[in-house]
Amino acid sequence: MHANRLIGLGGIIVICMAARLEVAVAGFEELLLRVPADANTLVLIDAEKIMKSELAEKEGWKEKYATAYVDMPLMLPPNASRLVLAASIDLSSWTPSWEAAAMDVSQTPAIVEIAKSEKGHLDTLAKAQAAWTPFNAYFIELAPRVLGVVHPAKRQFAARWIEGGSHRTQPALSRFLHMSAEPSKMGGIMMALDLEDLMSPEQLQQELEQSKVVKEHEADAVSLSRMFADVKGVTLRVGIRDKMVGDFAVHFGQDVSSIKSFAKPLLLEFLARAGAAVNDFKAWKLVESPRGTILSLQGPLSNRGLRRLMSVVELPTHHAHSGSGHDGASSASPAEATQLHFRAVSSLLNDLMDKEGDDTLGHQAMIWNQRYARKIDRLPLLNVDPDMQAYSGQVSSLLMQTANALEGTRQAALAQSAAYHPGAAYWGYWGTANRPGGNTLGVNNVDYDRRQHWSLDAAQEANRQNQLGQQKQVRTEQMAAGTDAARQILSQITSMTEQIRATMTDRYKINF
Repeated sequence: MHANRLIGLGGIIVICMAARLEVAVAGFEELLLRVPADANTLVLIDAEKIMKSELAEKEGWKEKYATAYVDMPLMLPPNASRLVLAASIDLSSWTPSWEAAAMDVSQTPAIVEIAKSEKGHLDTLAKAQAAWTPFNAYFIELAPRVLGVVHPAKRQFAARWIEGGSHRTQPALSRFLHMSAEPSKMGGIMMALDLEDLMSPEQLQQELEQSKVVKEHEADAVSLSRMFADVKGVTLRVGIRDKMVGDFAVHFGQDVSSIKSFAKPLLLEFLARAGAAVNDFKAWKLVESPRGTILSLQGPLSNRGLRRLMSVVELPTHHAHSGSGHDGASSASPAEATQLHFRAVSSLLNDLMDKEGDDTLGHQAMIWNQRYARKIDRLPLLNVDPDMQAYSGQVSSLLMQTANALEGTRQAALAQSAAYHPGAAYWGYWGTANRPGGNTLGVNNVDYDRRQHWSLDAAQEANRQNQLGQQKQVRTEQMAAGTDAARQILSQITSMTEQIRATMTDRYKINF
């Protein structure tokens, strides 16, 4: 059953440290050729190295494969040694337009068996045998011992993906993703997200003017907006030895050492707004690169933290993909399959609703609810009790309703508060470029920009602050309404979970 669980892909975060464009990760070269040119998210996983780590051996990750999603922070195909995963993600909604993976496997599963076990059908794409599955994914034998997966199962896209990857002699990655794909001292997992040209200084300025951190440190939102508009990308590197250690970095196109005194809270605030906050980051240490162009957070990573980070992009695996010797769902009795399905859903809900340090009903909740609803949708259903299937389907639907409630009120808040926004500030978002001191960022520059260089009078500044205050109030009221609606839906899920637990325990005479 659980050979059919999901490969979690992480796609949020951080930068590569001083890499050369021509360098590629040892052992990943052929797989990187399979990444489409328009990818903005890249994930490299050295599964062989991870499974040989002290932590994996100590916790018995291989032995726990049948219940892996419940007990492990990372789901990997049992016979895969290396994986390259890519996606093109709409960063305004964190929704992937496509996801693709290429993996080295010890034995390529028969495509015909995949189609049969998943109740799909066989197809031929770009002269390669493929299996379409109801998960809306294609499984393709790209080469001997190289398995490919693409989602959604758009036939034309899949065929062109196969053909393009088979003819390349060099990876078609963006510069940032290519730079990020270099040997890492923290081996195991590397995730990179290309953010170049994502937002204009004007857009960022509007966000920064609402930042609590910026206000507390009396920082110049105009200068900060130009600085953050020049971000090249973010990466996360995870080392797995006797424990998991992460390095989350943001790479800038200019020296940012002037903001190091408040860089950590500002980065955490940005992540929370983007729906990518992980509680572990709060205890991580800020590290500045020698050149001052990279800010990174480093520290221990929990199972929950990794599971969240690896949920940005996901691809299904399959029943036939069980090279570790597990028989998968086909050998599970209805009672066992139903119990394991419920454990998986419960684990996801506990993970999602754990309020320890996380803003579970803020903007980031919208993102997590969407991702976890998709996880539940893709859980295997073979031999699972029909009532349990109905329950998990309803839970997924309710999580999406929660996300939609939060997003709807957020959009309404933005629309209403736009009427109060003073535009690109009276002094203009390029205002600090030619002042004395150039691009130097400091708290005293705020007074200079506002009072001397741009000659804002007291009335103008008072009006501007009043507009910003009205905007904040509108957004707060709207988000409060969305939070109330979301809380009611989550309460309904809790009640449903207790009911299905009692029903299944009585029906199968085992504990759920």
